[in-house]
Amino acid sequence: MKETTWQLRLAQTVAAAWLIGTATTQTPWRTLDKARDKDFFQNVLPNWRFFAPDPARHDFRVLFRCRLDDGTETPWAALKVSSGRKLIQSIWFPERRESKALTDTAIQIHSVLGSPGFEDSPSYKLLRGRVARAVRESEHGNRCVDLQFLLAKDGGYDFAEAPEYVFVSRLEPYEPAGSAYVGV
Repeated sequence: MKETTWQLRLAQTVAAAWLIGTATTQTPWRTLDKARDKDFFQNVLPNWRFFAPDPARHDFRVLFRCRLDDGTETPWAALKVSSGRKLIQSIWFPERRESKALTDTAIQIHSVLGSPGFEDSPSYKLLRGRVARAVRESEHGNRCVDLQFLLAKDGGYDFAEAPEYVFVSRLEPYEPAGSAYVGV
């Protein structure tokens, strides 16, 4: 049996250290990123956060309801953005743009929540417009007088995490056609 050379042992040690360093820096906890501080070249250990330094760990959901012309309120309904997951979506998924716009809008609203006049912000108006479009497309669109929406945050496909209700809008007057708000 041939003896291993010191070069081979060195290569195995470097490969093992790289593999362990890479594995520890791929976790969502930044406390394990200490190995990256030792990376002299700053690119030997890959960083999964390269394109998203603070990656999203939650999904935002929008629910809405209407107050009808007879004074009753409809049950909360979920704003549908995309229809389930399909294999083709791993290659081609242009509908994802609407979902991404809705997430970005929700993040904007979440960041300015509670500041004076945030209901006049473009992100609030954009979300209100998208909800108005959903109301128009719903069965109650022709009887709706006022609309209200709720912004919730949840774990996406992690069903163990309970949803967190972030914001409930005031009752907004609903205009069936020619709304002054732009929708997503």
